[in-house]
Amino acid sequence: MRFVIVAVLCLFAVVSCSRQNVESKEFVHDTVAVDVSTSITEDSVAVNETHGYNKAGYDTVIRRYDNEIVAYIKDTFLIKNGNNRVYNWKEIDEMARSLNDWNYSDNAVYITDGIEWEDDSGCDGDTMHISRNGIKIATFSNDRCGDMSSCMSEYYYYNGKVGYKRIVNEVFGGGCSHTYIEESKYSKDGESIYEYTCMESENPVNDSILVDGWIETTTVYESVLKMEGKTVEVRYSNDSDTLYYTFTGPDTETMSKTYTDNDDDDLPDMAGEALSHCRSVLKY
Repeated sequence: MRFVIVAVLCLFAVVSCSRQNVESKEFVHDTVAVDVSTSITEDSVAVNETHGYNKAGYDTVIRRYDNEIVAYIKDTFLIKNGNNRVYNWKEIDEMARSLNDWNYSDNAVYITDGIEWEDDSGCDGDTMHISRNGIKIATFSNDRCGDMSSCMSEYYYYNGKVGYKRIVNEVFGGGCSHTYIEESKYSKDGESIYEYTCMESENPVNDSILVDGWIETTTVYESVLKMEGKTVEVRYSNDSDTLYYTFTGPDTETMSKTYTDNDDDDLPDMAGEALSHCRSVLKY
């Protein structure tokens, strides 16, 4: 299982490299510079809102590098005025507040710093850093290239440590597909609370193509949960009622068992939790 996950992640490392280079490189020259409106500070947003002025600052600068176009976008707004066409800002606010025990406020000031890029090969992506009242609360990123896509979201505690992280990688094509999802939550001191890994792999059966041109596939589901120093791995496929699970931990010997009953209530609690969580995110 580790080999399969590492292989999928290696594919996505190629995609993410382009975005990382954009964030660090020096630009060659400007092609377009657009100032949609004058940038405003958090203090001026609060003052303007007091006087009934709801407009926020929005700046875009577009630059061309050797083989790609990059847009740098900065936006400032109050949470109650957030544009929800792409992101549900109140859900984002709720997540940040739940980590940091903050209260909701209509006048919470949000500032987003984003980078959007597209290269000559047709690959594209974006990264956005988000702050709330001057404190960085989240980073979102997406990369797309051919049959591969990757997205990541991170939420932070007020001390800068990661509190929650979610990664989704997908690969399609060649008669198979892979979906890899990782979700982690950490305490304020950086200690792991739990880590889930969910993977769905659709592969050709015996690498054969049927007479009518269709490829016969089988889908394998893998769930991994790490919690309280223990790890459980669960694996099964759509063409079998057999489920395999393995427990490892610092105080116990590795235990592997085969499970053929359809009643999840008979599974050990930790194995059932790993299976249930991945069913909810992979929709199987």
